[in-house]
Amino acid sequence: MIDKDKAFKFLNKNFIANINIIDPLVRGTAEIVRVSENAVLAYEKKGELYLISSETEEEGIRLLEGIEKIELINVCRKAPLEYIMKKFNLNICVECYQCAYLKGKEVVINTDIKIELAKKEELSFIAETYKRETPEGIREIWERGEMFCGYKDGKMTGFAGVHLEGSVGLLHIFPEYREKGYGAALEAHVINHLVRQGRIPYGHVVMGNELSLKIQRKIGFQFSEENMYWVFSRDESECN
Repeated sequence: MIDKDKAFKFLNKNFIANINIIDPLVRGTAEIVRVSENAVLAYEKKGELYLISSETEEEGIRLLEGIEKIELINVCRKAPLEYIMKKFNLNICVECYQCAYLKGKEVVINTDIKIELAKKEELSFIAETYKRETPEGIREIWERGEMFCGYKDGKMTGFAGVHLEGSVGLLHIFPEYREKGYGAALEAHVINHLVRQGRIPYGHVVMGNELSLKIQRKIGFQFSEENMYWVFSRDESECN
């Protein structure tokens, strides 16, 4: 029987570093696969990905013994990144800052754009623009009321939402509307949507994305001292 108390005791030692595991476990979209005193391996059902955090590489390796197939995984803390990539034949690793909004109150950002739930007829356009989610994923996000668009004089300025696994993101501002504060306004709208539900908004910023870092800091996110990694595989034929 899985010891959930043991899992949360470990994860809460480094709350922000493990928020991507804590949040889906609390919401019930993830389940603990294995746990030890110093490591947790979980599976998030909506995003169809594994999540691992461990105090040492050795502890992480022990939890992964007997797991035959992983196609997508979040690697946190000191979990064995190179071992995971080699064992499961994963060739893409995206290093990210992990951050969380812990103030528990809504963000106030003045803006001249109107922000509302995306329209059904806009979903295909959003999916064509944002390639990191499938069209089916975009539709599911919209169906649960978490895909938002900004409008200026009736024209779409950009969009943002909550990824399938629960992180804040999907942020895209069209070139002609950039550097006007619309990215921060859209993200603040998403954060407020989550805060009203009693959730803790969290997100990932790809290393080197200084514009996104600026937005997160302006809003008031706190950052983990340890980075996390999105690890997956890509068919080389898809890159040609």
